[in-house]
Amino acid sequence: MEEKKVLTYEELTSAIWEVADIIRDEVDGDTRDYMELTLPLLLVKRILDTREEYIDNVLKNTSTFEMVKGDLLKVLSIEKKTMPMYNVSGDLKRYFITWKDIVSYIDNKNNEEITLPLKKYSDISIKTKAKTQQHFLSEVLEGFENKKINRIIKDSGICQSITNLDKIKEETFNKIMSAFNELTFSFELAPSDIFSDGYMYLIEKFATTAGKKGGEFFTPKLLCQGAIKLLNPTLKEVGHTSVADITAGSATFLKVYLDYIRTNLRKEMKNDNKVEETINSKCKFYLQEKTNKTLILGEMNLLLATLNEDNFTSYTANSISEYTENIGQHRNTIDYVVGNPPYGLKDYCGSYFGPDFKKKKYNSKGNEDRWKWGIAPKGEGEMAFVETFIDMLNNEGRGVIVLPLGTLFKDSTKHIRQKMIKEGLIEGLVLLPDNMFMTTGIPVVLWVLNKNKIRKNKDKIFMINASEHFTKEGKFKVWNQNESVDAFHNKKEIEGFSGYVSLEDIEENDFNISVQRYVFKEEKEEDIDIEQVSKEIDELEKQIAEKKVIVKSAIEQVIQIQKNKS
Repeated sequence: MEEKKVLTYEELTSAIWEVADIIRDEVDGDTRDYMELTLPLLLVKRILDTREEYIDNVLKNTSTFEMVKGDLLKVLSIEKKTMPMYNVSGDLKRYFITWKDIVSYIDNKNNEEITLPLKKYSDISIKTKAKTQQHFLSEVLEGFENKKINRIIKDSGICQSITNLDKIKEETFNKIMSAFNELTFSFELAPSDIFSDGYMYLIEKFATTAGKKGGEFFTPKLLCQGAIKLLNPTLKEVGHTSVADITAGSATFLKVYLDYIRTNLRKEMKNDNKVEETINSKCKFYLQEKTNKTLILGEMNLLLATLNEDNFTSYTANSISEYTENIGQHRNTIDYVVGNPPYGLKDYCGSYFGPDFKKKKYNSKGNEDRWKWGIAPKGEGEMAFVETFIDMLNNEGRGVIVLPLGTLFKDSTKHIRQKMIKEGLIEGLVLLPDNMFMTTGIPVVLWVLNKNKIRKNKDKIFMINASEHFTKEGKFKVWNQNESVDAFHNKKEIEGFSGYVSLEDIEENDFNISVQRYVFKEEKEEDIDIEQVSKEIDELEKQIAEKKVIVKSAIEQVIQIQKNKS
């Protein structure tokens, strides 16, 4: 029997994209439809394969399989503490179902209850009435006890999709299941870093295919990585360190933040188990999205990044109008905020700032003091999101947000920007290249926020003009981050690239903080040799005079010829 080898990132992404291709080519629907089928299947395959791996590891530590078979609860009592995402409801024997059991399921045309011996754990049998392979998979999906996984399955609508033969033909379903069956997604053969990066690859591919709609749930990973490097998050020595994204999308920012923390811990600890223990005991994540369909993309991302479900809290709500009762419950407590809020919303607030709003009190109990810097006009929702991000932070909190350039200079939001600048909330601004997004070509700027700026820097903002620091990949630009990160952390003032801008200069410019107004490369004036230019002019005039004589002579000859003919 050929020994299976550890999957590389390239092998993994190639394999899972093949499955996505089958779904895209043979299942009716748009990008969102096949995305919402591929990703939950990927999650379930991962859970079943890693659960199988976990069971095998438990069995290695028992004298005989019969001992385990006779005391399933003994195994599950260990599992419930260490691997809660594997839990099943109902018949505990279903805990031993593998992907192979689903792939090899034979149709039960009469829909009668049958006893099904499991393929790998053949001493265990389960009872089922599943009519087809699709229905058997649906049973397995609905049998997870974990609340987050249960909600992901419910909100994705995967059970309805796979059992709808008008949507997914039996032949197509068999292809999908068989393609996944060729892969093993155990921790040993598909390490967490590689697997979660594979998920991010799928998200990016789906976003590219979805065009403008893709921007609703995806921020380029490399952009997020550079932004998190600017933030340079660390863990507290005592207590939890929290991070929040109120417009999380597929949680790219939170996943990159997690990767950054994990990488730094590995440098210190050299022990992966200790690293994961530290992450799950010291990190708290909070995310919010306005629709369940988008939120589950972020939840799956964090689950596949091996984040314990107890370590992240998610909300489905509008971060402006439904803030207080949802993610706003954690306001003023968060250590770091990250995000890329939506741009150009025609009406970001709906009726939220209607007549009843005036009755609300601007105090900490009512949570409405997030508008103490002012209320953004109807079409300027970006600044309302900035105010909400800031409201989440504790007194020493910091953050990084991706925003359009208009937030730096628009008169309609100057009243908000002015108060934030005077309060010293903006630590830095980094202007990025254009054409970094698959949905828009506009350049963006990173706002680095800090509620606890060093006193000596309180009255100035560190600005970086990285608009020309990029590498071209196809039609997109990729930000070359290293020089920006180094300049920001070390506050290097480099002519034409980076430097501090004082509050006095900003006031003189009427609180316009457009980076290019302050940080730009001056065009060198060319030295002009007046004497040489004068000689060149004389020479040109001489040539023109000579040509005039030639042209005049030619005209006279033509006139003479015409006269002779007549």
